[in-house]
Amino acid sequence: MLIDLRELAGNERFEADVCIVGAGAAGISLARELGAAGRSVVVLESGGFEYEQATQALYDGPESGTLIRPGSKYLASTRLRLFGGTTNHWNGWCRPLDRETFTLRPWVDDVGWPLTREQLDPFYDRAAPLAQISPFDYDDATASQKLRLDNVIETVYFHVSPPTRFGLLYREELERRPRVQVLLHANLRRFETDREARHVTSAEARRLDGAAFTVRARHFVLAAGGIENARLLLANSDVRPEGLGNDHDLVGRYFMDHPHVRVGYLTFPYWDQLVARIYDPVYVESRRNSICGVMRVDSDQQIKRQLLNAVVVLDRLTKTDIRFLDADIARSVTDQLMLGANPPENRGKTYFGWATVHGEQTPNRDSRVTLDDEVDALGMRRAKLDWRLRDRDARNLLATARLLAERLGANGRGRMRFVASEDDLWERTQWSYHHAGTTRMHPDPKRGVVDADCRVHGIDNLYVAGNSVFPTCGSSNPTLTILALALRLSDHLQGRLAN
Repeated sequence: MLIDLRELAGNERFEADVCIVGAGAAGISLARELGAAGRSVVVLESGGFEYEQATQALYDGPESGTLIRPGSKYLASTRLRLFGGTTNHWNGWCRPLDRETFTLRPWVDDVGWPLTREQLDPFYDRAAPLAQISPFDYDDATASQKLRLDNVIETVYFHVSPPTRFGLLYREELERRPRVQVLLHANLRRFETDREARHVTSAEARRLDGAAFTVRARHFVLAAGGIENARLLLANSDVRPEGLGNDHDLVGRYFMDHPHVRVGYLTFPYWDQLVARIYDPVYVESRRNSICGVMRVDSDQQIKRQLLNAVVVLDRLTKTDIRFLDADIARSVTDQLMLGANPPENRGKTYFGWATVHGEQTPNRDSRVTLDDEVDALGMRRAKLDWRLRDRDARNLLATARLLAERLGANGRGRMRFVASEDDLWERTQWSYHHAGTTRMHPDPKRGVVDADCRVHGIDNLYVAGNSVFPTCGSSNPTLTILALALRLSDHLQGRLAN
């Protein structure tokens, strides 16, 4: 059932087993699962079905940091505040987090995952159809065996969703379920708690005109994104001045995104065209979705060289692009390969492409979301972002690219011409809209905001869904893991409700 609060008088009350804040990938998936199990659900969605500037403006706030440039509007432009959330401009790339993302790496500070990849694998399989992709039911190492350069560089795969627009695809289903109520234009204003802020009793939602509505529920889930989840916890300071779940000053800290940078040109003379296609998104009929290969440093080599995770995405140059490529560069690279690589008799065409490194950011306590003194149209303090990357993050991007270039040359497979360097790396680097880490998961309340079940430490019925719970972010796009964790949370909540 879909209800637009603008059509109600105000002061109405709603009741449910679970109240979910946010109708993006996590919130919609969680509502579908709970609704299918017969549980009553209320979803609070700040926006409607279309983009509305007044609602989007609630995201505005001051921002600073390594990749924040004048006029960038990172806070307002990297999220969408409407039904379906940021899946409305998602590109559809899906891949589980790599196993090493979950493990202790001595050169990465503050790794906190209390889960293993094996524990999440069943939920990844369940999440795949939600994103309209096939399961990752193959072994990356086996699938890429013929495409390995050597024991250093391997090929792994992303599955590419259509992409799935969760608001469009699942709207009708949610509308049909009588025990699921999606409240549109419903902005969470505050949680009502007991005296010690150890139990949430109700949520107050408001329209932009100030009209208030109340939702009482047994359990509450914040699923409003990596920045807004932290902001809402910090803003609920009526009982605890520091905010909910913030006993140890961790809410909002460890903000991460995936930096990515075009590092240079790649060229592969007499490149096998079938192999080259692996690095373009190609529709695979047997899997009913597109698959795209990327290169990365093998896990054992990451440990040996103390590297962070990263993938190198190839972007084939068109004939028009190649005309603008420096002819001398292209000729000299081809000549070098002809001399040193013993080219085959039946040569294929030369492959030209950009190499873009998508890197992992290390958790950084000083990279954080806080509250600004300025308030929004609802009277809530705006989010304030200070996003800080470290020198190690920059070194990893370049080290990964240089290692690929070295191995290509050593194996006579290709050459890379760098356009990025230490001097201008951050100027060339872009963000990926993947906000993570601000309500990080850790079994120790002094080191994390939520536990392994995504429950806020110290509060018995408040949970967080989405990539704000990621302690480390790896190099995979987060959506598939967001879905897997949402399904796992659904199972946990159903167990609690049954008791």
